[in-house]
Amino acid sequence: MASHARISTKAAVETTTNKSPVTVILDGAQIRAISTTQRRLVDVTVGKVVSSAGRNRRFGFAPRGAQAPDTILRGVLVAQRWQPGSAVTVISDGEPALRNLVKLATGEQGTHIFDWWHLLIRVQHIEQTIVGMQALETPAHPTISFAAAETDRLRHLQWNCYAEEAWHFMHSIQS
Repeated sequence: MASHARISTKAAVETTTNKSPVTVILDGAQIRAISTTQRRLVDVTVGKVVSSAGRNRRFGFAPRGAQAPDTILRGVLVAQRWQPGSAVTVISDGEPALRNLVKLATGEQGTHIFDWWHLLIRVQHIEQTIVGMQALETPAHPTISFAAAETDRLRHLQWNCYAEEAWHFMHSIQS
């Protein structure tokens, strides 16, 4: 009995001292449910938790249907040997609801990384807007020409691994 208590205590000490950093990859989406009588959208959140302590774990849920989405995420984190105070890196599209989900589940902000694909899509939206505006303007408007040149610079920053500078630059173009 005494040896069992020592083993349990030792395991508990090892567990609390081995705080495993994790990476959480999150994305939200809408699934269209179209029938002959109704159209509706269902919001879903999907993700993966990556940890050096174990295999990757994937999860998904409908936030409106889940009673406590943060509890679901926290359960996946704990299964990956995450503990409060452990480092959490989040890769997402920057959606505030996803950032808030991680904060609720961990009690911390964590380090957020805006994923490459979503950044490229946002640049593509800017480029398409510029093309549409150029098509509407018969004489070239200086603001549109400036935005087109700046978007070229933004794409250069992206493809040459200046992600943080590209992120800030993109917001300056949008405003």
